[in-house]
Amino acid sequence: EGEVAPAATPRRGSLLYKLKDIMPNAGGFTALAVTIASLTVCAVESIAYWNMESVNSDGTVSDASGNGRSLTLQGDASVMDGELDGKALFFDPTAATARAIFSCPALGNRTVSMWLRWDAGDGGDDGVPHLFSQISGMRVHGVKTGSNPLNQGALYIGDSTSQNLGWCIMRGVWMHVALVIGDVDEANGTATIRFYQNGTQRASLSGVGIGAASGWKKASNAFIGNHNAGGLRAFHGFMDEIKVFDTALTAKEVWNEYSRLQSPADVAAHWKCDRLDANGWIPDDSGNASLNPVRGVTLVDDEFRGKALFFDGMNKTYASAAVSNLLPRFTFAAWLKVPTDRNAAEVDPSNENKFPRIFQTSAGNPRIQC
Repeated sequence: EGEVAPAATPRRGSLLYKLKDIMPNAGGFTALAVTIASLTVCAVESIAYWNMESVNSDGTVSDASGNGRSLTLQGDASVMDGELDGKALFFDPTAATARAIFSCPALGNRTVSMWLRWDAGDGGDDGVPHLFSQISGMRVHGVKTGSNPLNQGALYIGDSTSQNLGWCIMRGVWMHVALVIGDVDEANGTATIRFYQNGTQRASLSGVGIGAASGWKKASNAFIGNHNAGGLRAFHGFMDEIKVFDTALTAKEVWNEYSRLQSPADVAAHWKCDRLDANGWIPDDSGNASLNPVRGVTLVDDEFRGKALFFDGMNKTYASAAVSNLLPRFTFAAWLKVPTDRNAAEVDPSNENKFPRIFQTSAGNPRIQC
C-alpha cells in the first residue's frame, strides 16, 4: 500500500511507503519487484547548489538550483575528476589565494551544507583554514595546529563572538557538514546555531547574540574555501555538493542531505574476501587498509559467498588491518558461518579460552565475542 501525505507548504512534503507481510517465516527468500510509474517528492529547495558536474567555458560552475548563482573560481581553485561524485572542487594546497565566489543574497535563517575532504597544507600562515566567509555576514573556519586534526571549528555571524562548533575533521576523509542558523530574532539580535557532522548534531547553541541585522542580513559576494581577504586562510582539499538554503533545515532534513549522497569514504574498510593481492593480503575495496591473514587464515571457496575467509580455530588465529581513520562512531558488519557441532567449533583442545572473538580493536575494546 502506498500513500502520499499532502505538503504543508509548496516547499515541503513527505512520502510514506509501507511494505509488510511479504516475507515468509520459512527459511527461503522471497523475490520482490516493485515498479513505480511516477513519483514526485517535494523537498526543501536550495537557493544555490553546485554539484561540480558542469563547468562553463568561462570557468564558472553552474548553479544546479536554477537560480543563476554561478560559482567563479579564482587562484588555483579548479574542478577535478574522480572524487566524491564524479567531480569535485579542489583547492590547491600550494596556493593561498585559491577560492570560489558567488553573489549571495541577504539571509535570515539559513543552512550551508557540503561534503569536504581536508588534505595537505596548514591553511596558510595562521593555520585558520576557512570553509567559507561572507555568506550574508557569516564565516566558518577551523584551527590547525601541528599534525592534529582540523579542530575547534569556529563560526561568526554578524557581531557574534567565536562560537565553538565541536567538530573534528580528519585529514583525507570525506565527510558531510551542515551549518544551520535558525530562530533568528531580528528585534533582539539573537539566533540558534546548530552544527552537524555526517548527519549527527555536534553542537547546538541557543540565544547567540548576533547584533543588528545590518551585520548579518546583507547581500554581498561570498567566498568558499578562503577568507574574504583572499589569502593566508585557504582551505586545502576538496569540496562537493555545496548547497545554500534560505531556511533552517530540521535535523531530519540535514540527515536527508547527508544520506542523499553517501561517500565511499564513509566505509572505513570493506573486505569482500574474494581475492588476494600480490602480498597475499585481502584488498580493501574502500582503498584504506588491506587485511593481513596473519595466522591460520585462508581464502576458500564457499557456496554462499563464492569465496570467504576461513579461520581454522587454532589459538591466536586472526587477521588484522591498520585502519588509520579516527572512528569515534562506527559499525562493524560481516557475514558469518560457523560449524553447528560444538566440538567442531573448538578444534584446539589446548585453548582454554572458550570466548572466540569475532572482532576487536587493538586496544581490546570494543569487541564482539562468543
